[in-house]
Amino acid sequence: MVKVIALRLSQLVYMIKLTRINDLVFLALVDHTLVGGRCDAPHPQYAHSHSRRVHRRHPAQRLSGLGPLGASGVDKSVSALCQPGGLTKTQLLGQRVTCLQPVNGFRIAIDALLLAAAVPARPGQMTMEVGCGTGAAALCLAARIRGVHVTGLEIQPDLAELARRSAALSGLSARVDVVSGDLLDPPSDVTAGTFDHVFANPPYIKPGTGQAPANQARALATIEGDASLENWLEFCLARTTPSGTVTIVHRHDRMRDILEYLGDCHGRVAVMSLIPKQGAAPKRILVQVTKGQEGPISYMDDLILHEDDRQYSNKAEGILRHAQPLQMWDPGYVKE
Repeated sequence: MVKVIALRLSQLVYMIKLTRINDLVFLALVDHTLVGGRCDAPHPQYAHSHSRRVHRRHPAQRLSGLGPLGASGVDKSVSALCQPGGLTKTQLLGQRVTCLQPVNGFRIAIDALLLAAAVPARPGQMTMEVGCGTGAAALCLAARIRGVHVTGLEIQPDLAELARRSAALSGLSARVDVVSGDLLDPPSDVTAGTFDHVFANPPYIKPGTGQAPANQARALATIEGDASLENWLEFCLARTTPSGTVTIVHRHDRMRDILEYLGDCHGRVAVMSLIPKQGAAPKRILVQVTKGQEGPISYMDDLILHEDDRQYSNKAEGILRHAQPLQMWDPGYVKE
């Protein structure tokens, strides 16, 4: 028993070191396993870590071990699970969604789940995620709303392929399509028509500001490349129907940049700050613009993610585990 406890503590220490935001509660909400491996005692090298998808013009590190899916939906080509470059299988939304991710690449973060929850889609509508990565947000939206169709646009072909496989594992292939392409030179699959709702998690940091991460892949994922934030917003708005919505999750300190662009008669805007816990400064924001509507910017009540005991708040728990929606609009309400 002492050895088992020591092993668990050792794994926890590694998780803390590898996790981008040290959110231990999120680790408990996902069933994270090596593909084809055991789920009860993963090696510390493969402990769960948060990260975001990479959407850039320049290719990042290639994933190894990609091959055809076996009958069970597991990647049979990953033969050496204890070697760098393998894949892991992560289950989200109370096991409604299964995502394949590279072991040593960037990992799913809470941002993707909150983004998907905020999209006000209805059954039968067409939606698109720009920069879908391994497909977490796109799949969570499809799993939450029966009958909605999601197109994912991803610049890295390997990540796009993982998203397709994740859709198959989740039983969502009929309603989730993933297209490889660049928003600066989009393929005809996404320019042929428009979408009822478009959503995205753009890179957070302006180029030339702050210290770039030492890890090249992390730097590519967090710092704007050829596509600026304005390019992302312009593309999302252009691909949205005249009465549709665009939903963005971003860093709180970029709110002014987002609102300055959206304030130019692009539609009615709602903003929700995401607060780690009561009394803490906001780290992220959700911004949603509804085209074809007018009115002042609505600053919605903040979403408090954690209680004082570090457990998720009831509202956050409902979103992350029970696939509840996150409503950005309260008709007639404008917070002063």
